[in-house]
Amino acid sequence: MKGLIARPREKGEVLQEENRKVAFGRKEAFCMLLLGAVIGIGLNLAFSALGITEASESFKRTAGEQFSKPLAEALLLYGIGAPLLEEVIFRKGVYGLIRRFTGFTTAMIVSAAVFGIYHGNVVQGLYAFLMGLVMAVNYEKYKTLLAPIFFHSGANLAVCLFIYFSWMNL
Repeated sequence: MKGLIARPREKGEVLQEENRKVAFGRKEAFCMLLLGAVIGIGLNLAFSALGITEASESFKRTAGEQFSKPLAEALLLYGIGAPLLEEVIFRKGVYGLIRRFTGFTTAMIVSAAVFGIYHGNVVQGLYAFLMGLVMAVNYEKYKTLLAPIFFHSGANLAVCLFIYFSWMNL
C-alpha cells in the first residue's frame, strides 16, 4: 500500500518523481481538446449502445433540460463555463487537497468519485467519474489546470454539438 497514504506535504514541496513538469503549449492544448472530444463522444456512444442512458429517467430529464437551451448558450455554459469552474473545484481543490495527503491513485479515485456524485444521477455520475480519472491524470502529468480544462471543454463541446445535431436529425 506504499504511496496510498503519505505525510502532508508543505506548500510548494514536491516529491522527487513529481519534479518533472511536462511543457503545456498550443499543441498540448489542441491534443487535450481532441482527446476530450474523442473520449466524450466514445463514452456517450458506449452508454447509449449499452442502454444505460435509456434506463435512467433522471438522466433523460436532466439531458432534456440541458439541451433545450439554444446552442450558443449551451456551448458557452457547458463548453467553457462548466469546465473552468468544475476544474478549479474538483482538480485544483478536491484533487489537490487529497493529493497533499495521499498518493496519486487515491487522490485520482476519490476526486473522480466526488466529481461523479456531484453530477447528481447515475448515468452522468458514471460518465463524470470516468472522465474525472482521465482529467486527474492530465493534471498530474502537466502540473497545470489548463490540461484538464481543455480536455473537459473538448468533451463538453463535442458532446453538446453531437447531441444537438443528433436531436435535429441532421
